[in-house]
Amino acid sequence: MNMNMSRGAGSGSAGKKIFVRIGVAGGTLALIVAGAAAFSAFEAHVVNVTATISNALSVNPANIAFGTVFPEEHLNQNMTVALSDSFNATGGVDDVSYFLRQKPTCVAVTGAPVQVTEDANGNYVCPDGSNPLPLLCPFVSEHLNGNTTGLDSFHGPLTGWTPATSLTFDQTGHLSKAGGDITDTWNIDLNVPCFQGQCAQDNKVPPAYQPDPSTAGQMGCALWVEASGISACTVPTNHEVVSDTTNTVEGVGNAAALSVINPGWTASIPDATWIWSTDPVLAPTTVNDTKTFDKTFTVTGTVASSTLDIAADNFFTVYVNGVQVGSEQNNDNNFQLGTQHNYTVSNLHTGSNTIKVVATNEGVANTDPASNPAGVFYKLTYTDTEACSND
Repeated sequence: MNMNMSRGAGSGSAGKKIFVRIGVAGGTLALIVAGAAAFSAFEAHVVNVTATISNALSVNPANIAFGTVFPEEHLNQNMTVALSDSFNATGGVDDVSYFLRQKPTCVAVTGAPVQVTEDANGNYVCPDGSNPLPLLCPFVSEHLNGNTTGLDSFHGPLTGWTPATSLTFDQTGHLSKAGGDITDTWNIDLNVPCFQGQCAQDNKVPPAYQPDPSTAGQMGCALWVEASGISACTVPTNHEVVSDTTNTVEGVGNAAALSVINPGWTASIPDATWIWSTDPVLAPTTVNDTKTFDKTFTVTGTVASSTLDIAADNFFTVYVNGVQVGSEQNNDNNFQLGTQHNYTVSNLHTGSNTIKVVATNEGVANTDPASNPAGVFYKLTYTDTEACSND
């Protein structure tokens, strides 16, 4: 008895089915006269559009042939499903979900396997010039990476499989570049049946899976491996927006970095710079001095989290995209390590964003910049996810 099992796609790789349709529209441009300039009434432009469509998966081997086998033998071979070299080299994509599907197979008069097709009524049909092989699929098991769970032998009917039947026994897998999981190993087992009236007394083949002896000979099953989904690749990236001379002061221009840091300013915000509208700070008066600092920045990815650390001498209110996220107008000591503030920011978005700090230096009579300094000190930190690079 010669039993052969072959995978449906002979190329050794499988990918998501992709249909590309490129439409080319043509038209006529009417004569346009503007002053002394005239343009042709008949004008055509040809734009060459090309694309290389590659498979996401690589499957090995391309065919599994158990050769001549005998009733009640238990045989197994391994099959690997891996991310293809082209997929691994392509940026912006990461995960591939896929499934294994068992289908009947057909054979040409020459003995060569032929891929089964489906008709409009949801039935499997063999192309002209070929005939269906007796079905081997019920005796073929599939288990991923040594797992005990999976598809066991002796499943489904012995005849009359439809696409709906195949769908019932799909097995799924998942591969990921980012997770380092780029290869799956499937154990493909064949539990060879015995035929009605010819089985040993101690056989383990269920009666329902003992074929009629008339089916003895070559049997087949096509094992299809198809990608069912491809996900975009994202990586978390940390960003900082800090107080520095790129901040602008409303009505003044760019902020100034303070060259003298008051000893009382013990607030600690790495990478931030103490700033004010001028350096040195102008001599204060009994009138409070309020300045507004703005900074616009661009977020390129999707924001996952964001926090703001801020200190000021003396009072402040801070806004992100016009929404107040923090304020201290009562305590005039907001410049020490123990009194600096931290806020959660929840309204950053992809695109242009603005942080605004309205800071006030409290006016005190008979003081100078050394005894009554002014300053703003902040850092907005956010994490976003962006497309993976091609590295």
